[in-house]
Amino acid sequence: MALRDANENLEEKVKQRTEKLNETVAKLEQEINERKKIEQELKATHERLKEKVAEQTNALQETIDQLNIQLEERQLMSEALHESEEQFRSLVANLPGAVYRFRIDREWTLEFISDMIEDITGYPPSFFIQNRVRSYRSIIHPDDLEKVEKEIREGLDPMKSIYVEYRVIDADNNLRWFVEKGQAIFSQTGQPLWLDGAIFDDSERKFAEDALQEANRKLQRLATIDGLTQIPNRRRFDEHLSNEWNRMKRDRKPISLILCDIDFFKLYNDHYGHQEGDGCLQAVAEAIQASAKRPADLAARYGGEEFAMILPDTDITGAIHIAHKACRAISELRIPHALSTVEKHITLSLGVACAIPSQEKAPEDLIREADNALYQAKKKGRNRVYPETPGEK
Repeated sequence: MALRDANENLEEKVKQRTEKLNETVAKLEQEINERKKIEQELKATHERLKEKVAEQTNALQETIDQLNIQLEERQLMSEALHESEEQFRSLVANLPGAVYRFRIDREWTLEFISDMIEDITGYPPSFFIQNRVRSYRSIIHPDDLEKVEKEIREGLDPMKSIYVEYRVIDADNNLRWFVEKGQAIFSQTGQPLWLDGAIFDDSERKFAEDALQEANRKLQRLATIDGLTQIPNRRRFDEHLSNEWNRMKRDRKPISLILCDIDFFKLYNDHYGHQEGDGCLQAVAEAIQASAKRPADLAARYGGEEFAMILPDTDITGAIHIAHKACRAISELRIPHALSTVEKHITLSLGVACAIPSQEKAPEDLIREADNALYQAKKKGRNRVYPETPGEK
């Protein structure tokens, strides 16, 4: 009985332990399953992290590659900029003029001007930059300053550029001619920021041009001035008569012409000699020129011993008065003329004509009429004016 009870107790204990063992095994299996699940989750997380790291690594590499590209581009840009600056310096150094940048302000403050400015003004660039020593404006000739300022004001237009010629006074106080070409630079809002351009020394050409013009004026004067008497010659007479005829035609005003001849001049020349004859012509020319005083009047040597006076805006009465005045002036010279049958000194015969220019008339008609009047003065005894009074024929 006791043995059976002992067996039963043992079996009960075995059963209890078996149940506990089964519970422990079940717990272990549950923990194992949970660990496997956690391991799978960790593995999945690891894979995700690995993918993210790979993505970030790729993105970082792309960024690094882009930065490298940008660095290379900047390096290339820097080299290109350096090369461009070198080319600019070389270009500026070899230009015959000074390249500049002005601020648009009252004093034209220089931001930059090339070294060539010293070659053409005698002042170093540092004098002008920021107006440290003096402004560029200060060396422009005072008489040209207003012209330059006006050109710059008008040039502050996007559609315009600046071109102006002016004089400057250089460091040695010499006068020079400059040509300036420029273009205003504007902001995005259309405000003028500065003026870029170049200044060239044009003195040699300008002085040569002035000399040529002066030479041409002298040649023109020589071409229209009688060499002996130094009063206008026949060529100038023809030009002036044509011009004044047209002017009087436009204004519908009269023009008068006086033709005069030294009486018996051939006899004078033969008797006294050509040298005295030349002196006589010079004295008569001076007296006749003094009789035609208004700016538009012209006294000219018409040919040989003949002279003429063109009197614009002068009627017949005024012309006859001037003719008598010239006649008296020649008589008052008292130039001896022993062979004259009129007086014992040089005298004049004068013919006067007047016309109001029109389409039906020409300057030749006026010359013809004055020549006929001169013929009448000689015919009536010389040393006189014909007609002597207005209306007399």
